[in-house]
Amino acid sequence: MASSAAIIASPHEGAREVIANNRNGLLLGNSTAKDIREALLVLLESKERQDRLGKAAQQTVQERFLWDGEVQAYKKLSSELDS
Repeated sequence: MASSAAIIASPHEGAREVIANNRNGLLLGNSTAKDIREALLVLLESKERQDRLGKAAQQTVQERFLWDGEVQAYKKLSSELDS
């Protein structure tokens, strides 16, 4: 995700916490070979979708998992609490 690659993830708990289907990656319905194949085809058919999902994935990492993003979130929370 941090490298701005489009992500295909299985529907397990950790992935569901990070991946929003069709927003920052593709979240499979199941982890069957058919589901994986279909998700791969979706990405291969559209370079624009690959780029859009990859950029959104990278932004998710920056906002949620890097210190700068954490600092900004705390500043925003602090500002909201002060209001």
